[in-house]
Amino acid sequence: MSNSHPRNRPHHVIVRRRTHNSAVQRRVGPSFLSNTPDPHRHRGCGEAAAVRIVRPDTARAEGEATRRWQVTDATIRILEIEWEMSKLRFKISMSLDGFVAGPGQSVANPLGIGGGRLHEWAFQLEVFRALLGFEGGEVNESTPVVEESFAKIGATVMGRNMFGGHPGPWDAKKPWNGWWGGNPPFHHPVFVLTHHARAPLELGGGTTFTFVTSGIEAALELARCVAGGKDVSLAGGANAAQRYLAAGLVDEMEINLVPTLLGSGERLFDGVGDSLHGLHLVRTVATLQVTHLKFARR
Repeated sequence: MSNSHPRNRPHHVIVRRRTHNSAVQRRVGPSFLSNTPDPHRHRGCGEAAAVRIVRPDTARAEGEATRRWQVTDATIRILEIEWEMSKLRFKISMSLDGFVAGPGQSVANPLGIGGGRLHEWAFQLEVFRALLGFEGGEVNESTPVVEESFAKIGATVMGRNMFGGHPGPWDAKKPWNGWWGGNPPFHHPVFVLTHHARAPLELGGGTTFTFVTSGIEAALELARCVAGGKDVSLAGGANAAQRYLAAGLVDEMEINLVPTLLGSGERLFDGVGDSLHGLHLVRTVATLQVTHLKFARR
């Protein structure tokens, strides 16, 4: 059969996302199929995300018609995926001078010089210590803020730097498996943005890391697909957050502003511009250790 036959043409995917505040439909090419894990392989995806396969002659991309391929059921590759009321929620601790990590980040010092000061307030909390498997801790004004940030989360997206390890291609002989040991504190699927393909990493407690090479929107679509109707957490780091913020994809943002200066390091809002991209300040909780600033779409 000739490669010019419609059955052998590169298929495209129509991905439609409907959230609480928007309806977005876009057309992506064959790289999405080759570089992105099949969403049907994730447990519960079909039921939770209402994934359905539709014929190419019934699917339309916004502003342009798709080709009317005459293909058999076995070769249909048009996916229409819808999500209802699923938010992308981002939280991070930041210094007064705008840094979320100090200078000199490394495997030995992932937060950089002085970066640990940004999280001292959290490690004092009983709710946060319990999440990491520790006893003790305080209950204060920050407790309900932290409890809310972890509630109703069904999947997480993070950048390669947040997952950690060396830059560049993965080391097949000594693969980096994250900072969190054999039982990470997520207990749900995690999607890692990377330029280098890698097989999924399944660890204890229900956490599986899937490595996505096809961009921020593809990672978010997969996360929403497996979140079971819950929200998606954006865990950082700064580069991943900047990309999602600049694209206007963040629905809620919690800045934990810590009264300290780092002087240099990794800034959160570099390259984002002078717009909050539809986010508005909706709540402030102030303590002596940290001020929580919550932004959301109205």
